[in-house]
Amino acid sequence: MSRLTGQSAHAPLEKPIGASPRGEVNVSAFGHLYCAAFDYCKRRCKTLPEISAKLESLGYDVGHRTLELLGYRTKEKTHETRISTMFTKTLLGVWNYLFTSDYKLLKYTDEQRPYGIRDSQPLTNLYMQPPAEWKNFDPSIFIAGIIKGVLCASDFPCIVLVYPSTDGTVEFIPTFEDEVLEREKLLAKYEKSRDRRFCMAVGNLHDLHLLRLIPGVPLVHLNRNVMVLEKPSLRTLEFSAMIKQDKEKAEAEVVQQNIQRYEQSTSASQLRTPAEEAELSKPSQSIVHRHKKAKGPNPLAIKKKAPKERYQTPPTKKKN
Repeated sequence: MSRLTGQSAHAPLEKPIGASPRGEVNVSAFGHLYCAAFDYCKRRCKTLPEISAKLESLGYDVGHRTLELLGYRTKEKTHETRISTMFTKTLLGVWNYLFTSDYKLLKYTDEQRPYGIRDSQPLTNLYMQPPAEWKNFDPSIFIAGIIKGVLCASDFPCIVLVYPSTDGTVEFIPTFEDEVLEREKLLAKYEKSRDRRFCMAVGNLHDLHLLRLIPGVPLVHLNRNVMVLEKPSLRTLEFSAMIKQDKEKAEAEVVQQNIQRYEQSTSASQLRTPAEEAELSKPSQSIVHRHKKAKGPNPLAIKKKAPKERYQTPPTKKKN
């Protein structure tokens, strides 16, 4: 999904995935597509809660895939573990990539709902006005699904609540689950240490359960004089499976690109004329290397032969 603005764009879907410039989509085109999606959900669902859940699930998929796309483009390898950095860096990065409307980051004193986003003019409410009898329905539930998809994909499970106001602004407030809050307390307890690579000695089961909620943390038990390494936790296995799935998707994209290049090269070879094919089929003229003639040995490097001794033969007598 590309950035949504009021300006026209030139074939944003034809741009490669790894391209650095961001494509732009006209707002009216997005409004037409969103109204069609709403009409589809309305015909498939019977009640308002079912329609809201369907629109939220559509936004959830958009948020999850947009986060993967930005991670592929920026080559980001770090994984945020704090709620504050998750909002200020990851979530707002996705928001700035998708939307151009004015927003404001809200901060609350509630532990379960520490942050929120206030949108002055949601795009989903520009071309859609629900009937007066639909009191508990708001079209911006689709944007709430995007926020939920980004947070849940980053290992911050939550429920995003929508609070519309009379002046047209909408507040999106995520309510995190208890495991996220417990992990936040544990990380805040040891945040003073500059180096995050430290060992922690835990004597109670509650802190041990909190450590299992953090993916990639090895746990070692002391059984008398023997150190026993605990098996990877369920959260670690889920996180590693997600990373493996992302790698497989990237490899599949590379293979698909190679196949497309091969097909383009074969199609180009079919368009050659017979004269060009004959010219390419000619064997290349090999370069003839002239070998130098062998020269005689160096006379200074040869040992001179000893002169032969010459014996004088005695004169023979003539017979009479």
